[in-house]
Amino acid sequence: RRQQHDEHQRLLMHVFNNRSVEAMHETICAGLERFVRGWSYNQQISLLEEMRRLTLELSGSLLFDQRYSESSSLAALARKYFHMRRDVTSAVNPQDETRRTELIALGASLDEGMRKYIAWCRDSGGSSEGLLAKLTCLQVGNEYSFSEDEAIAHGNVTFISTNEPIAVALTWTLLILSQMPDLRRALRDHAQLLNSVVNESLRLFTPNALMSRITTRDTLLSGIPLPARCEL
Repeated sequence: RRQQHDEHQRLLMHVFNNRSVEAMHETICAGLERFVRGWSYNQQISLLEEMRRLTLELSGSLLFDQRYSESSSLAALARKYFHMRRDVTSAVNPQDETRRTELIALGASLDEGMRKYIAWCRDSGGSSEGLLAKLTCLQVGNEYSFSEDEAIAHGNVTFISTNEPIAVALTWTLLILSQMPDLRRALRDHAQLLNSVVNESLRLFTPNALMSRITTRDTLLSGIPLPARCEL
C-alpha cells in the first residue's frame, strides 16, 4: 500500500504542480469576474451558497474539458452526490432507507458519467483539456498510469477538495473582511497582502478542522461501549 501510495503521489505531481496552477490563473480570474457580474449593488445573498456556486463553476471549468458536452451536468451531479452523502451519513439525521437508496442510485449515475468522460478523454488521443483529463490520459510508455477505477477515485477526491473546503474558506475570509474595513482598504491598495489574509483566515477558521466517523452497530472502543449511529 505504501509503495502504491508513493507511486500515485509521484504521478499526480505531473498534473497538480505549480506550473498547472499558473496556467489556470487566467481561467480562474475570468470565471470569477464573470460570476460576480451576476451580483448587484445592495443585493442580499446567502454567502455560503454563493461561494458553493462559485467553486462549483470554477472547479467544473478547471477539472473537466469544457468541450465535453456534459461537463457542467457532470460537475453538478458530483456536487449533488457528495452533499447528499454528507446528509445521509450524518449522525444528526435519522436513518432513512429511501434516502439511502436514492444516494446509491445517484452514486451509480455519477460512476457511469465519470466512466463515459474517461472514455471520451482517452478516445481524444490525449488532446483533452482540464486537470481530470490530463490525469486520466497520463501514460507511462504505452500504458495509462491509472486504471479507470483509480482515475475515478482520484477525480472524486479532487472534486471534493476543490468545492466545499474552498467555499467554506472563502466564506470565512469574506466574513472577516466584512468586519475589518481598514484591512479591506489596505487590500485594495496592496493586493500582495491577500495571501497573508487568506493564510491567517485558514489558521483561525480551518474548513475541515475534524473528521467524524459513525458506528454502524453496537461495538466496543478500548473497552468503552458505543451504540450504533454514534458519531466519533
